[in-house]
Amino acid sequence: MAFSASTRHLLRRHLSTTTATTTSAIPESTISTVRHLARKGEVSRINSILSPLVTASPPPSDTTLASVLFLYSSSGMLTEALDAFSAHPSPSTSALNALIAPLNRHSRDLSKKIPSLFTSLPASKSIEPDRNTYGILIKSLCISGGGAEKALPVLKEMEEKNIPANVVVYTTIIDSFYKEGKPQRAEEVWKEMCGKGIVPDLTTYNVKAMYKSKHGKLEDLVGLISEIEAANLKPDVITYNYLINAYCANGKFDEAMSVFKGLVEKGCLPNYATYKHFISFLCKKGKFDDAREVFDDGLKRGTVPDLGTVKLLVKGLMKEDKNRAAKRVVTGMKHKFPKEFVGNWKQLEKLVGLSEEEESGSD
Repeated sequence: MAFSASTRHLLRRHLSTTTATTTSAIPESTISTVRHLARKGEVSRINSILSPLVTASPPPSDTTLASVLFLYSSSGMLTEALDAFSAHPSPSTSALNALIAPLNRHSRDLSKKIPSLFTSLPASKSIEPDRNTYGILIKSLCISGGGAEKALPVLKEMEEKNIPANVVVYTTIIDSFYKEGKPQRAEEVWKEMCGKGIVPDLTTYNVKAMYKSKHGKLEDLVGLISEIEAANLKPDVITYNYLINAYCANGKFDEAMSVFKGLVEKGCLPNYATYKHFISFLCKKGKFDDAREVFDDGLKRGTVPDLGTVKLLVKGLMKEDKNRAAKRVVTGMKHKFPKEFVGNWKQLEKLVGLSEEEESGSD
């Protein structure tokens, strides 16, 4: 699943509490091994590591069980996670949360299973969902289960059960309404949140900034950043990325460059998204010298965009007969990231006609 920066941050927040409380029972080396095997799809080897932890006698502690469930689900091994959960005589709500939380991040297909698991698993073990459980359910409904409207009854259920929603839960729903192109509904939920005394945090503001950068007026986004600062919050690189993109989309490249050059002074380091989108905007406008300046800054900091964006820059420089500059982009990449400069990245050398002799002589 592909998510925006603000949505990815929301997902991390949904996982953060669960992660902090569920992986401490297993050595970090084991966690690293499982994650490595998961990337390779070696589920049998993962099972050989985790299964003994839950089949031992006496039954594992709740913390160990939660750790195993979290790793199983993070690896996409839902069947094994469910078997381990069912086999334990008295799993806790924390174990339940550890099982279902990673499904939202793993894939849309697994995320869609959360509503039925939310109903069946607590009933099977006589455990009560808590605020984190409801938050995980709401996230599932928002990203894969019919949208924010279907999440609102869950919010009401929480209220009826005296389970107070928090800013993360409300931000999830607001984010979903904005992504569905329903800003008025998003604002209604925002007002409801504030009316309950829940103060929006930076992530909540960034969700609104994302929408305004794409669909709102530039002055509204600038005003929103002033509002963030007035709330004694500090805009981060995500906020400023949205501002840079909005300036570019409105043809205000000087202002975008000014924001970019002021990031470090504001305590924000440009990230991958900063370089990818800003360089792309500049290249598409034919501002290849500026794009190279931004690229060079990223190279210095060890962060460069994807191959397609770099190729756009290189082709643009060559089109303007700036072959030497184009070659420096390529040699700079190769010298900074020699291990990563393989496969399709090697196409750049052919693109600029770079021979080994020329490369060695360019130092």
